[in-house]
Amino acid sequence: MSKSGSDPSLRKILNLKDLSGGKPPIPTGGIDHPSLPVFLLCFFITAISLEFFAELAESVDLIGRPFETLLNLLSLLIWGAAGIYVGLAIKEKPALRFALVAGSCLFVFSQVGSVLEDLIRFSGVAIPPATALAINIFEKGSRALGWGIFFIGLYLMVIELNHARNLLSFETEELRKEILRRRQTEAELRNKEDIYRQAIAQAEAVPYQRDYLTNSYTFLGEGIEKLTGYPSKEITPQTWEMEIVQETILDPEHEGRPIQEVLEDIRSGKINRWRDDCRIRTKRGETRWCTDSSIQILGEDGKPVGSVGILQDITEKKLAEEELKQRIEFERLVITISAEFLQVTSEQIDERIFNALRSVGEFAKVDRCFLYRFEEEGEFASITHEWDREAVAAIKEELRTVPTRDYSWLIRKISNGEVVQIRAQTGLPEEARNENPLLGEMRIGSFVFVPQILSGAVIGFIGFDTAEPDRAWPDHTVSLLRIIGQIFAYAQGRRANELAILSSKERYRTLFENSHDAIYMIERDGAILDVNPAFLDLFGYTREEVQNLDGFTIFASNEERVRFQTEIENEEALKDYEIVFRRKNGKRMDGLLTASVRRDGEGRIYAYQGIIRDITEKKKAEKSFRLIVEGTSGTTGEAFFSSLVRALAGVIGVRYALVAELVEPEGKSSRKLKSLAWWSGKSFGEPVTIELEETAFEEALERGLLYIPKGVHQRYPRSGLMDRLEIQCYMGIRLTDASGTPIGLLSVFDGKGLDMDPRTAENLLRIFAARASAELSRIQSETTRLELERQMFESQKIESLGVLAGGIAHDFNNLLTSILGNVCLAEYDLEEDSPLQSYLKNIELATQRAADLAQQMLAYSGRSKFVVEQLQINDILEEVEELLAVALPKNVVFQKDLAPDLPLLDGDATQLRQVFMNLIINAGESIGNKGGKVLTTTRRVMFDEAYPDEVVNRDEIKVGPYLEVKIADTGCGMDEETRSKIFDPFFTTKFTGRGLGLAAVLGIIRGHHGGIGVHSVVGEGTIFTILLPVSQKTAPKKLEQSPLKPTSEGRGLILIVDDEESVQSIASKILERAGYDILVAGDGFEGLQIFQARQEEIDLVLLDLNMPSLTGEETYHRLQSIAPGTRVLIMSGYSEQEAINLFDEMGYLGFLQKPFLPEVLTQEVKRALNSSNGSRKNSHGIPEGSRAD
Repeated sequence: MSKSGSDPSLRKILNLKDLSGGKPPIPTGGIDHPSLPVFLLCFFITAISLEFFAELAESVDLIGRPFETLLNLLSLLIWGAAGIYVGLAIKEKPALRFALVAGSCLFVFSQVGSVLEDLIRFSGVAIPPATALAINIFEKGSRALGWGIFFIGLYLMVIELNHARNLLSFETEELRKEILRRRQTEAELRNKEDIYRQAIAQAEAVPYQRDYLTNSYTFLGEGIEKLTGYPSKEITPQTWEMEIVQETILDPEHEGRPIQEVLEDIRSGKINRWRDDCRIRTKRGETRWCTDSSIQILGEDGKPVGSVGILQDITEKKLAEEELKQRIEFERLVITISAEFLQVTSEQIDERIFNALRSVGEFAKVDRCFLYRFEEEGEFASITHEWDREAVAAIKEELRTVPTRDYSWLIRKISNGEVVQIRAQTGLPEEARNENPLLGEMRIGSFVFVPQILSGAVIGFIGFDTAEPDRAWPDHTVSLLRIIGQIFAYAQGRRANELAILSSKERYRTLFENSHDAIYMIERDGAILDVNPAFLDLFGYTREEVQNLDGFTIFASNEERVRFQTEIENEEALKDYEIVFRRKNGKRMDGLLTASVRRDGEGRIYAYQGIIRDITEKKKAEKSFRLIVEGTSGTTGEAFFSSLVRALAGVIGVRYALVAELVEPEGKSSRKLKSLAWWSGKSFGEPVTIELEETAFEEALERGLLYIPKGVHQRYPRSGLMDRLEIQCYMGIRLTDASGTPIGLLSVFDGKGLDMDPRTAENLLRIFAARASAELSRIQSETTRLELERQMFESQKIESLGVLAGGIAHDFNNLLTSILGNVCLAEYDLEEDSPLQSYLKNIELATQRAADLAQQMLAYSGRSKFVVEQLQINDILEEVEELLAVALPKNVVFQKDLAPDLPLLDGDATQLRQVFMNLIINAGESIGNKGGKVLTTTRRVMFDEAYPDEVVNRDEIKVGPYLEVKIADTGCGMDEETRSKIFDPFFTTKFTGRGLGLAAVLGIIRGHHGGIGVHSVVGEGTIFTILLPVSQKTAPKKLEQSPLKPTSEGRGLILIVDDEESVQSIASKILERAGYDILVAGDGFEGLQIFQARQEEIDLVLLDLNMPSLTGEETYHRLQSIAPGTRVLIMSGYSEQEAINLFDEMGYLGFLQKPFLPEVLTQEVKRALNSSNGSRKNSHGIPEGSRAD
């Protein structure tokens, strides 16, 4: 510290209070009187005024000498009083004070004498000389003394002032230095303050000052909002302590003390400095950590009045510490678990896995920790181990084993080796929305699954789950799962390997003990090390006998032994090596040997081990089979089967052998066997037919292969053949075609047991069955081919008759056109009451019936499948019901549910009746004798992509409105194989059927541009669905007949092209009577010539469809090429179906079916002429109003 800081007199003189506050006062020589300046000012003014008036009075003699003397006296007293007052005011300078007081007194006394003298003189009194002298001496002496004292005091004052000046100069220098130091200190403080402020800002610290008296923050740094999310104005000590701070961790100095006790010590001032960590919740709900470092502010009484401190965000530090802590715990946990699994036994693995799951689950703070393992080649995932936190439900039973197909997204991710992390149920991707049972039912909010990989394959997965909806899974948690999962996988794999090895040993021993083949191990010198029971049985030794047996005695000769040893030591191993052995009883045995050598540590052979199989029977069978093949080669049919059964019986050593064909296979209850050949010991037996019910033959057909060693005729008492022959032993095998369908049976049987080994007999039977199946299939295929050829011949014959019928009908219709036209014209020409009208009417009706007959012939020929008209589907079904009332069995109930007000359809009523009758009759027959019902329903539907997929010809029909007819029965139903074939030609399930009914139904429905579907369940019934398109035409109007007269309103030139003169003639007459001009042509070429010459005049062409040389179709195309849009009206002796087939893509104005009525012709011509374009058609290619009926 400096002197100026330790000199009290100078500080008092300068009135210096401090170096950080106000300015020092001016020195006053020690005068300390608050009213001195005012007094001196008043004194100065008064004294100057008195002097002024005294001088003025003396100069002008205004008042007189006495008054002047009085003014001088007053002025003197004032100056004396001022001197005395100033002297008394000086406190710290006694010499100066004495000089001023004494001098002032003497100065006044010295002046008093002069004033008295003037007053005495002014009064007129004579002053004695001695008195005057005394007064003069007193005046002079007082004045001299006063001035002397004044100068002494003034000298002393000068000395004091000089001393004071020296002191003041020194103090001023010190003050200047102190000011410089103060400014330097302030600059340093400002610099440090800037540094501290920058440091606080850089450290993201928040300074604050708290006032305990007002319980408020007097200052809060700007960073408080960034730290807490709250603006500083919203934060008070109460909100900080009660709402924002969630947890307080004291510094180590106060660790362990109650928080309230520490707070009391802080408030009382016992703790001056403190530091703690606070866990806070921000305004957004986030959790953060900060450090609060504070120091108390003490009042004058030493008690705390506030505090100042700094808040610093340590969230990242806390997270880092927590992560480090987690990592240390993670490493400790991994090391602990790894150590536990190093020496674990198979029996301890499950317990160790559960303990590890508990440790991992508690470490990760999850609700569950579990292991799932894939089973059955990945079809299922089953939970093998599970740990659940207390009060958390275990995984439900139905979720402990789940089909992987139900969780395809999840399993696909895991199978690809990916980690699946879902932080909330809403985090599932769209494709996995249906995989919610694990989440929704178990109330799982977040989970993580990590695949377990063993030997490059995913064997399962380990997982965590928790109810927290937004739980994050850090990398170390996933790594922990991955490491622990692999530890578990290796442990489980090791256990599986140990179990596999143990199982392999047990399995090897089991196979060794239970093998039907003889297994042995013989030392090189012949000592037997080990053999299995089959070896003992094969060679006839006991276990005790082989202990002292020379192993090489099993060979038939020494040459065989030498050959064996030489071969095996040269080749190291033998496979399927044929060699001859000798049993204990001395019998020779053909054996098949598979063997290898065993070597010791030095590589020397010390033993032989191998398997011996008895092939004696096989060798015999091969020898016999060669004889059989040679005996059946080059034969077919009956000769083949005869050779087969005779050879088979001889080889197997039985008396009877039978090969038979299965007949009537469609009905199990009526199945029978018809013998193709059978051997009865010494000769071939007569052909027989065998009922299958409750026989060995039936069981053999069902099983495929049947062997009964004894008691056959007792087992099947109803089998006449077996019982009659007293059969004890039976072996039979099913014969099948290439598709596996049973077609017959091959059997051997005898009154005693088999001499041959049953397995050898079975193998022989299989060989012969394969050959017999092939031959029987060939015969049946040949029979089928011949039947198809016969049916084809019949079909061609029918087709030829159809062509003939079609030609007859066509010509017949042309003749009927002329007859009908002329009759109608005659009716028009006669009076209505003419007696000839009735005869003509009869001719007209007979002609129309003849036309119907011709139409039937056309339908038979196939040239016209349909007579298309607008129909009401419900009316057709009502008619069918009446027709079938007596056709259906009495135990079949026919019901219908027909929708009202259905739209019309375009179709052939006769053909549709045939469709419905066929389906309803089939439905009734499928019910059989058990009784049931047939239900027919109708409704209007929209066919589109959403319509069921059961329609067999779905791709052929268009989207749009349809009439749906369903025919459902409660019959026997059909399996998938039968249902897939029912529409095939010649396929039938009826013994008397031809297989054409449903094929025809499909053809008729296709011809109507409709669809058909079938749904059937075996034992429940069948539903046929028919779809027919709704008619797009308006309902036809009934034609009204009117007399045709030449004066009719018809106008225009019409070209008639027909090869029949009678048709030309009648059509010309009718149209001419109607007012039209007519041109005729006898064929297409003539018609084209006429049209080309007069195409501008011709308004309509009436064109026959079937003409020689140039057909109506070709003529039509050439007409359109000459003049596009030419009006053409088609007519034909065939029906309009042919026109539909030919012109479906081109369109035409109308169609006239021969024979036609005059009014139909005139109205069609009129409509065609009134049409705006040259060609038009409706949705079926059939013109509206083209028919009279």
